[in-house]
Amino acid sequence: MAVLSCCNKCEGAYSFNQGIKGKNADLTKLLLVLHKSDSRATIPVLPGLGFDDYESAFMNAPTGLVINGLLKFCSLRFDDIYLTNIFKCLLPGDRQPAKKEYENCLPVLEAQVNDFNPSKIIIFGAKVADRMLKNGYTAIDSGEIHEYLKVPALSLDHPSAPWVRNHFYREKYYFKKALEFIRAKY
Repeated sequence: MAVLSCCNKCEGAYSFNQGIKGKNADLTKLLLVLHKSDSRATIPVLPGLGFDDYESAFMNAPTGLVINGLLKFCSLRFDDIYLTNIFKCLLPGDRQPAKKEYENCLPVLEAQVNDFNPSKIIIFGAKVADRMLKNGYTAIDSGEIHEYLKVPALSLDHPSAPWVRNHFYREKYYFKKALEFIRAKY
């Protein structure tokens, strides 16, 4: 399956977003998978400026701040990764996707993985890990290494979790787990 550039499988869904591939992502082969797209995906792409506009909007949001901190901790930059979501579109009222809507997006994510051929994947959040790994994943499994389409995959809490739960010590723990994972040979 070729990677889609648009989709109309989910009623009311709009602004399909397949993610952002940094200019050095083909060197690091690191794929980060978050939960779902948001309004930053609708920022107009201007010739030569689209990536910078998205990066600026993303990195100033709570999730982006944590991702940026993790990347810096691992001596990486936004340009070094391919960042995508398991759920590719926006939904009316910013509602959560239904099970069938996640199922509609999985073939797109699988095509992205097959096309990009990452050496490692970092999965953020229990919802994402549960849908990707299909093994009864729970938040207790966070920090563990799994396999997704034969690619080593580290599951971590959603980047906003330390902020929501006031567990900032977990953030440093996950940064260390990510660094160990990125440096390891598989």
